[in-house]
Amino acid sequence: MNKPFVNIINIFLVMFALLQLHTAFAKVEIHTDNPFDIENLKAKKAKGFAVSTNLAALENEYSEVKFAMVPLKRTMKFIEQKQNVCVLNRIKTRERAELYLFSKPINLFFNRRLYQSADLDPLSTKAIDLIELFKQYPKRRLVISNQLSYGDELDAVIKQLPKKNIVVRNSGNQARGVLEMFYQKRAEYALIAPQELDGDDLEINSQSYELKGIPPYVVGHLMCANTPKTQALIKRVNKKIIDLIQYQELYNIHLNYLSQAQHIYFKKYYQKVFKSE
Repeated sequence: MNKPFVNIINIFLVMFALLQLHTAFAKVEIHTDNPFDIENLKAKKAKGFAVSTNLAALENEYSEVKFAMVPLKRTMKFIEQKQNVCVLNRIKTRERAELYLFSKPINLFFNRRLYQSADLDPLSTKAIDLIELFKQYPKRRLVISNQLSYGDELDAVIKQLPKKNIVVRNSGNQARGVLEMFYQKRAEYALIAPQELDGDDLEINSQSYELKGIPPYVVGHLMCANTPKTQALIKRVNKKIIDLIQYQELYNIHLNYLSQAQHIYFKKYYQKVFKSE
């Protein structure tokens, strides 16, 4: 065999071996696009509801993972490319469950509410039907993200709304971007989970309403690309979550960020979600 050709093969094999070795020892990246979250995750500071629950679940993995702030659109590209990447606080939908790995539930969020600009007259005290709302006010608009799932039920409702009533946040920090657009009065309405306002410096002057037909809570998971390394991570994280549930630690972390008035109905939601875990 021709010597230069043999050398090229040897170089290729060495490079491939080095790549495999790097992959084996590389840390799994845990992504968020929330500036408040990433600052506290990197500092290991249990500050804020989402950060505290995730740090507890990942407590044994600090040496094995790397926290990074990455726009969700780019994170999803990495995940689809089967890189060793996970993202925090994702809702587990039927479609996603067929494509990605999910941990056991890590946090329980009060579901999104309809936030209306305080400049407008208050709506009914009853739960709001989004479709009927925009029939009644056809010139008003709702700001949404095109990169977030709002849960199966709410996603289905949004798809039924006329395009003229929708303002889409396409890029950048999605959760923060939607808040900024609403704050800047780019739309009269936004779908915001109350905990998204934790630690935010925007003074959102608005009224909020329950949404008709939408469950009162959603459940957050660690969502990962399906790779051998992330499979092992999910397995270890799930074991830690079981321990947190058994010793009531996860429950108590949630309570730390809720008002006394919220404790009663939170307990009901929590038992429903976590009693089978």
